[in-house]
Order: sequence, then C-alpha cells, then structure tokens
Amino acid sequence: MRGLLVQLLLVMALCASAARGQALGAGSVAPERAGGTSHAWVVLPEPGALRGVMLHLPPRGALSDRFGRALTARAGEASVAHTLSVAPAAIAARDNRVALVYSDSGLGLPTINGRTVLSLGAVQSEPGLWKTVPEVRLDALPSLRADGLLLGFAGPHVGFAALMQGLSAEGADPTRLTLQVLIESKWVDVVLPPAAVEMAATLFTRHGDKPAVTGTYRLVATDEGLALFIFPARTAAGPIAGSCFLADFTGSPPRAVPSATWVQREVLIEAAKPVEPDDLSAAFAGDHLVLAAREGGGAMTLYTQPLHISNAPWRGVASIKGIADDYTVVPLDNVGRVAVLSITRQTGGAKAANLNMTEVSMRTGAVLFDGEVQLAGLITESDYRLIGVLLAWVLGLVVVFVLRLPPAESVHLPDGVSIAEPGRRMFAGVIDLTVALLIAAKFLGVPMADVATLGIWESPAIQNVLLLGLAIAVVSSTLLESFLGRTLGKMLTGCTVIAMERAGAPASEKKTSVEEAEVEGYRTPVMWKALVRTIIKWGLPPVAVFGLLDAPGRHRGDHLAGTAVVVPTSEDAEQADEER
Repeated sequence: MRGLLVQLLLVMALCASAARGQALGAGSVAPERAGGTSHAWVVLPEPGALRGVMLHLPPRGALSDRFGRALTARAGEASVAHTLSVAPAAIAARDNRVALVYSDSGLGLPTINGRTVLSLGAVQSEPGLWKTVPEVRLDALPSLRADGLLLGFAGPHVGFAALMQGLSAEGADPTRLTLQVLIESKWVDVVLPPAAVEMAATLFTRHGDKPAVTGTYRLVATDEGLALFIFPARTAAGPIAGSCFLADFTGSPPRAVPSATWVQREVLIEAAKPVEPDDLSAAFAGDHLVLAAREGGGAMTLYTQPLHISNAPWRGVASIKGIADDYTVVPLDNVGRVAVLSITRQTGGAKAANLNMTEVSMRTGAVLFDGEVQLAGLITESDYRLIGVLLAWVLGLVVVFVLRLPPAESVHLPDGVSIAEPGRRMFAGVIDLTVALLIAAKFLGVPMADVATLGIWESPAIQNVLLLGLAIAVVSSTLLESFLGRTLGKMLTGCTVIAMERAGAPASEKKTSVEEAEVEGYRTPVMWKALVRTIIKWGLPPVAVFGLLDAPGRHRGDHLAGTAVVVPTSEDAEQADEER
C-alpha cells in the first residue's frame, strides 16, 4: 500500500514538474576513481502543493562481488528515495549523501534562523539493494545565511559549498561574491580569486529592493575541489562565452578551513544553435568538465573539456533530441556518464507525463541508455520472488489436500519398532534444516547471523540462502532416506524412514526384529517415494507439522509415499543399551 501511494505521488510530481519546471538534480564525485561509487539525486515537486518526491540514482557499473552478485544498478534505473513535505530550492550531492537547502518556510515567508539545510543518504543493505537513511525525519545540518542570493550549491570532498551574493547583514558588501564551505558544524568563508570577485561585482544589480544578477553562475564539485562557471549577460544568438575558475583543495588538511589554489580558464563554445543563459547546465564526470546546452526544438548538446588538460578545447561529444522544457542534468561520475532526466507531457492517453532518462558517456559520447526511467524499489525483485514462493506454496497446499489418499488398508510395522514421536521428528528436522542453511550460507558468502534475523524475507541475499538451503535439504534427505533410511538429524535422534509393508506381504519382504534391521537394514523407500515425502515435508511444512499431530503420527507425505518414521520400542532400546 505504501509503495502504491508513493507511486501515485510520483505520477503527480511528474505532472507538476512539466508544468512548473522545478526539477532539481545533483550527483556526487566518486571518492576513488578506480573503484569508488557515486550517487545522484533528483527532486520532482508535486502539483499545486509544496511537497515533492526525491529519486535516487544508484551507482552504475559492472561491479560485483566474488559470488557474482551485482553491486551496482543498471543504466536507466532509479528508485523513490523519499517524499518531501516541502520541495527544496537547491540540492547538492557528496559521497553517498545529498543536502537540501530551503530558502523559506515553504509558505513564501523568510526563515528566522537562516536557510534550513537537511540531509539524507543511501546505504547498501544487501548487494545491489540500497535504502535511504534516515527513513523518516531528515538529518539537520547547520543553516545557511538567510540574506542575499544563493547562486550555487555543490558537494566537494572538503564539505558542502554554497555560492552567495547580495549579502547585506552586518554591513556586508552586497556586490561581493562569497563562497562558504561547511566544515564540521560551521559555514566558513573560502577566499575566491580576485578575477571572479571583480567579474561578479559587474553582474550584480537590484530589482527594487531585492538583489539580482545579470549573469549565469554554475557551481559543481570536481575530484580536486570546485569548478565555478561565470557567464556574463549575453544574447541567445551569441557564442557560449565565460570563465571557469577551478579550485584545488587537495592540499587542505581535513576538518580545517580549506585553502584553495585557483586557476582560471576561458570558456568559448561556438554553439550550432542559440542557447538561453538559463539553459546551460554544468557537471563533472569521468575527469571531464561538462556543459550541457539545451537548444531550440528540444535538442541538447553536451560539451566536454578534460579537467587536467588546460589548453584542450571544448568539444561537442553528443547531441540528444526530445529534451522537454523541464529537465535536469546529473553526473554519474564513477562511470564517466551524464544522465539527462526530462519530463514530457502527454496530450492524450492514460499517462499524464513521462519521465525519460538519457545516459551518455563523457569519454566516448556513446548513448548508453535512452528511455523511460526504470523505477525500482516500489516492487522489488525480492518482492516478486516472495509472491512467487507464496503462490507456489498455496498451490501446493491445494494439490496435497485435494489429492486423494490411497485406500485405507491394513499395515504393520516390523517387530520392535513404533512410530517416532512428533517432538523427536521435529528436532531431527531442525537439525537437517540448520545444516542445509549453514552449507547454503557458506556457499553464498552470507553470514549465518544474518539468516537468523527477523527480516529474512526482505533481503534477496537471505532469500537466496533460504531457497538454496531448502533445495539442499530436499536433495540430501531424498538420497539419504532412499539409501540409508536416515538423514543426519534422524541419525542423531534415532529415527529411521522405512517403506510400509502391507498385510499378507511375502515373509521374505518383512523384517521382524530391530536386531535384524540394525544388521541388514530396513527396507528403505525407493527414490521417487522418498522424493515425494521430502518435497511435502520441506516445501509444505504446515502439512508435515499438523500431520504429526494426528493420531497415526504420519503426515500427508508419508501417506502418499507409503512410508513411516520409526524408532526402536523402549524394551528393545533398553536391551540394546544393556548389551552395549
């Protein structure tokens, strides 16, 4: 039910984003390019309301563990991470977390203690399975200043960074460009290059009593620090021209005020078609600076420049068509891709809007995915597996109870044995199942302590252990009962599975004493009969348990297979003990 409500909310958010154009996206930088992972996040507001839905784009790639289980997501995959009571004004990603900035209370009223900053993250509970933490109430970070304009928000490795201008409190110069970085629990100022400060001062203006800028600012995190793009006021018909200021924080000690080394690069791109200033998006992916320019007619061109080659020209690596007015660009750094999410309104049909994703490699320009977002997490693969197991279980119960038992006939047991007590048989079953689960857990590399948790059916890895354990129990029990009449649990509890003998059977087929049975062995069930009783025992445990409580002490599988589980009678057991 909760998944259905979230899905409905997501559909509503798609309609709203297409109409209001407020989708936000952010992606983190992989901490270690060789084997690190990066996460991306997208916020979609809800129509006619303040709420929104946040999507999580898990790490991409072909990573797997030594057992072949996928650790990363497929191209085009996303999941619903959280429902937001108020949609944020800006977001930034860092490592496995995302920070959300709220410029007001959600009602258009300024916040009292500054801009609220909240955070959430994603942790891998099982291979390939990510969950959002915290699940309910988001973590609170120190608030940003409430005055001025928030021009950019990013997540470099030193801490979340905010670019601001128009600050007027405490006698600040409103024309001055300010960069603040969150170090532990405090926002601290980081010195910007003079050229950036001078350029920003010329782009500052006012609309009445409110601060405003005439240029375009983009702030993105890189593997070394930050990239600050500043594009002066321009017409849509001219080239894309501006400056890029690169900050290197690698020499700064941890948890200290960052000391940046700044390098300025000029940006000059001869776009094939006019580009509006607001239709420029910046990102960093796979050691490349990226500029995404949405042109007229819904086309978008992706331009890249290697971060560590200063004199390399900007070049167009890919052109994408069908980008709607509401879109966002997020980097998938660990695989060197950029994902463009676009919300397209439908003029008719059942769907009001579609959320499409295009993933493009920044190294080759190849389009690796283009289509509707593949939502995961509403009904997961483990949910489908659980539903399938339950349906098969119910079908098995119906078949077993509908299937007619063999006609009642006179049967007898060999001399010196009786039907085993239910408690003894249950204990033997527990031993066999525990051994099978230990083998399955060892083979799949899952700690046995995890198998004993209450949420076993929520994890695909634990489901694999349970299913493999049941398969091992079925196969081993069938073989051992067919050849020896005993499993390990039955050996330890003194039980034996025998084929029932009909009254009037030839004497040569009968075993008349426990002594003979211990020497020559009972007549064990044939393979297919042992398989029948074992499948019913392990596949339909309620049938086996309730059958043991009946007066005959034989469950449905024993009736269908013509078998019985026996133990020596007390007199014979005492005699055997005295002889030993």
